Amino acid sequence: MKHSIRQNIFAIQYLFSFSHIFVVLSASTALFAAIPPVLTKLLIKWVLDDLEKGNFSVFSTLFCISCFILGYEILNALLTHLFIPLFRQKVYNLILENLLQKASMIDLCCFDNPRIYQNIAWTKNAINLGVFKALDIFCMFITNITKLVFISVLFVNVSTIYMLFALVAFFIIYFFNVISSDLSVKKTRETAESDRVANYCHKVFSSVEYAKEIRLFSIGNVITEKFRQVCEIKSATAKKYLRKIGLLSFLQVTIPGYFVSEFCLAVVLGYQIIVQGTGSIGDFTMIYSGINSILASLFAIIGPVMQGLSNASVGIEQIREFININVSIKDGNSRPVGMEHKLDIENLCFSYTDGGRQVFENLCMSIPPRAKVAIVGANGSGKSTLVKLLMRLYDANTGSIKLDETIICNYSVSEYRSIFSCVFQDFQAYALSIGSNIAMSSDWEEAQMASAIACAGLRVTDGVTAQSQMLKLFDADGVILSGGQLQKMVLARLLYRTGDILIMDEPSASLDPISEYVFNKRVTETFFGKTIILITHRLSATKDADIIFFLKDGRVIESGTHSALINLGGEYAAMWTAQAQRFRSQSNQEAL
Repeated sequence: MKHSIRQNIFAIQYLFSFSHIFVVLSASTALFAAIPPVLTKLLIKWVLDDLEKGNFSVFSTLFCISCFILGYEILNALLTHLFIPLFRQKVYNLILENLLQKASMIDLCCFDNPRIYQNIAWTKNAINLGVFKALDIFCMFITNITKLVFISVLFVNVSTIYMLFALVAFFIIYFFNVISSDLSVKKTRETAESDRVANYCHKVFSSVEYAKEIRLFSIGNVITEKFRQVCEIKSATAKKYLRKIGLLSFLQVTIPGYFVSEFCLAVVLGYQIIVQGTGSIGDFTMIYSGINSILASLFAIIGPVMQGLSNASVGIEQIREFININVSIKDGNSRPVGMEHKLDIENLCFSYTDGGRQVFENLCMSIPPRAKVAIVGANGSGKSTLVKLLMRLYDANTGSIKLDETIICNYSVSEYRSIFSCVFQDFQAYALSIGSNIAMSSDWEEAQMASAIACAGLRVTDGVTAQSQMLKLFDADGVILSGGQLQKMVLARLLYRTGDILIMDEPSASLDPISEYVFNKRVTETFFGKTIILITHRLSATKDADIIFFLKDGRVIESGTHSALINLGGEYAAMWTAQAQRFRSQSNQEAL
């Protein structure tokens, strides 16, 4: 419970940092919400006492006070249902924007951690279920604790026996609620993994990326069966805890709520006040109503409030863990100078996880300025990982990568990356205009954009313009490009913004042989005089490379020009021969 309280206090502080007016206004509204119920009880007592005495002039006072209460309720309704919701939406947008910015800056390695990845995915829901839930609980606590204080003040001169009933009820409620809250937290944590899998299944069935295969193949049945298995696990876990929680909730409500207040209190009050004549009917009504209000407030504080603290702490913990992620890719102070750069990889070792498989073991490689370099190898040899290390999406475990004799960790990350033009094999198309996809910005230079589109081979006659909307997420008339067109769009992205070093990870994987030839020719012509690093398993583009590095098991086992490696008769020559034979076989079959 202490942990839950600390988490909720953090949430209030977190909200306060975005808008202190919103928090203060919400708390003030909650505070004053306790006044009308207490004032109403006093009014009822006054009216009943005066009527019992035959004094009917009290109605004028009652009318005035009622008008006051009505005015207050109208003001409270405006704050609760109009101004505070508007504030709430504004603060929600600010928090979400802040978290999205954080998500765009954290290290790529964070996505390798299932827990952190889950927190990132659930961040949006965690704002409402965690941070704002904490504020709601805080306001509920203020309202009910204020009621308790006001009513207790009214009972200062009343026999302590009435408060004794409330005290007994308090301990009963507290005892059952502590146990129930602990069980609820355990249930939430035990079902977290199942929830994550269930959300993934939902994503598969609701995302357009999976739609074709779901309908063409039986994979939908497989995912459904997986979802069913997860639901069975969730149900079994929930059943185990909900039985206990339900029983505790039943006892928590019935024992203090009905036995203490409805039976014992009514009997004692009725006997003392009415039979013994120690008070008036107004006293009986006020005390009976007040004690029930005390019990209701205790139920709210110990029940929904304490339960809410536990539930909200789960979402708050996700957000807190997310915003406290430390960036491991440290920024340096140096900046690259000049336009010709040399890259040296020295004794590089890297694994994605501590103790995991070593992708590279003492990798050594030197890339001279203005060279066309091809890095080849079988799938899983580490080619794409090397690109991520060169771009500082990850940092090496040991060893170093140097740019112009300076370790790249010493450079400013943004300045270092600015000298590269890089495209990955799994590049993404965004639901933005084609121009924004190419420029990776909402603004672009029209003439430069038109030139990049034309040189890349994208045809305006196919409906491909800079203003054309990609995909159909925001526009029903959005353009869906083929694999070959997407590859050309990537080339346009490179043509629009050329760095000193060009890195392409499997750039022609979706192109036919002719288009691949045209693509490689355009790249060579466009980026002549720049350093080109080509990552590929298709060797048709490596023939003209100045140097070829063949990777296997995280090491360079062969290096040299195409002709030198062919003459060597090693792994590269074997891969070249195999691909050439396959191509000739396909060509012969097509000729027949």
